[in-house]
Amino acid sequence: MPVQDALNIRFEPTSSQLLVQAMDHQHQGELDRAESLVWQILADDPENIPGLTELGVLSAANGDFGKAEAIYRQVLALVPDDVGVLTILGNLLVIRKAIGDAQSTFRQALNHRPAHWQASLGLGALLVDIGRLEDAVPIYRDAIGDLTAIRADAPGLIETRAVYAELLGAVGDETGAQEITQAILARFPDHCHALCVLGKLLDRNGQSDLAEQSFAFAAKSNPGSAMPLFRLGALFATQDRIEEATDAFSNAVKADPADAEALRYFAGHLVGLGLDVEAQTAFEASWHIKPSKVSTALHLAGIHTARGHHELALEYLVAARDLRPDSPEFGKSLAICLIHLAKHQDALDVLTAVAEDHPQFVDAHHLIGRVAFAMGRNSQALKAKRTAVDLDPENVDLRISLAEAERHIGSKPVAVDHLNRILAVDPLHQAASSLKAQCIVEINGAGQT
Repeated sequence: MPVQDALNIRFEPTSSQLLVQAMDHQHQGELDRAESLVWQILADDPENIPGLTELGVLSAANGDFGKAEAIYRQVLALVPDDVGVLTILGNLLVIRKAIGDAQSTFRQALNHRPAHWQASLGLGALLVDIGRLEDAVPIYRDAIGDLTAIRADAPGLIETRAVYAELLGAVGDETGAQEITQAILARFPDHCHALCVLGKLLDRNGQSDLAEQSFAFAAKSNPGSAMPLFRLGALFATQDRIEEATDAFSNAVKADPADAEALRYFAGHLVGLGLDVEAQTAFEASWHIKPSKVSTALHLAGIHTARGHHELALEYLVAARDLRPDSPEFGKSLAICLIHLAKHQDALDVLTAVAEDHPQFVDAHHLIGRVAFAMGRNSQALKAKRTAVDLDPENVDLRISLAEAERHIGSKPVAVDHLNRILAVDPLHQAASSLKAQCIVEINGAGQT
């Protein structure tokens, strides 16, 4: 073959070469060009796993998280045990507010590879957000062990240790928190998160001046970080240094407008100032960034409830219940909101589920009785109210409620017996005395007829 003809031969790039080119374009922010190259790969091989994975990355980068989730599920159908893909999917599900599915996905990854640091951090952070701090402790401990096994100076290991130290402090292990924090600061004296953990520990032990110094040094050493600033704000707020607190919180949000914790702390401060409208805006911004933080959902629900906007509160109470389906209190709050909206069957369904999962939770039975009566289901109502009294026999309010129910269905002597039990302990109890008098009048009236 002549040399010129040989030079004119065009060699088609392999899928691996196309993938490298696509990733280069992605890193340069040229997402459309990157996606075009990926589709060239998939045109010849629709089940090309690296190509599908890169397409998922590009979809997420474009903000199309639904498409990204669908792609990663397609990849998992091909490689169901891929821990990396499971971890990415878990993070996507958090973004899409599918918290229960996210937990299951992270745990599925950890079943395949226990202590995998990325899956552990994903699950650990999620557990912290939904308030299950004790459960998060061993997850973070395992993540640190896995990171250390990979490389003692692995990127992220020091930050993970700082997060773990803060978590230990939050669950009461201040000694463990202090040991880890001091070890980090001995090597990295200006480490932002470690300094903030140290500040919290100092403040908790009554050394607020030293705590302030620690936060201030962290802020000076890490000018782009919101964390030390909102920690300073929280410290100033407890000392009634309101103007300084407001400035610190404002500066934290300015330093990093995408920091959900800074926004949440600022929102809480605004509530204390009586600026509910501004607080709502800040909480909503925080919730948009981190839709797994259960306390943010509860704050927003509380703001709307206080204004009588129960339909708006309902959205956040449903979110809180979905984030913590194991919490009977969240189920109770959701049911009360549904009662305000006269959605009695929905409230009854929620309360029945709570009572089944937590049979000793008195409030669930009491509220079932209340809702069932409102729906005309007297038998169900009485059974629930009796259960509530059996669980908490010394609760006067529950016993009066049961006495009222017994009177309502005509069991006035039974109602009097319940009221006599109250009056035996407190002879001057006004509500019990008044209700007993009404029952006796009705009993005597019925006897005369």
